[in-house]
Amino acid sequence: MPNRLPVEVEVEYRGISSASEFVARDTGERVQVPPKLKFEYDTFDGDVEMLSVSGAQFDKVQGAPDYRSLERGDRLVLLGLVILQDRGSERDSYFKLERVDIPQGMKETV
Repeated sequence: MPNRLPVEVEVEYRGISSASEFVARDTGERVQVPPKLKFEYDTFDGDVEMLSVSGAQFDKVQGAPDYRSLERGDRLVLLGLVILQDRGSERDSYFKLERVDIPQGMKETV
């Protein structure tokens, strides 16, 4: 049974990787991959890490601005769940975005 941990992290928008597509080996079907939004956050030890969130996931959550209007340096608070699988590989664990907040004092027009 996976562990579900609530998280709240203040991030800074850094950019976007373009949407893409690939052909599935087993079916030959074209698979669309939505763009990935890239956010930077500070870790507890003062290091900086990147967090990628699918544009499709971002579009579906409460409070999320239109990601096409984000500018580099915009600050947001991402709230969600980290799902940690107790078995399997690290790839089976993931972040599920559930809400986006704009920190107090930041522009509301994002």
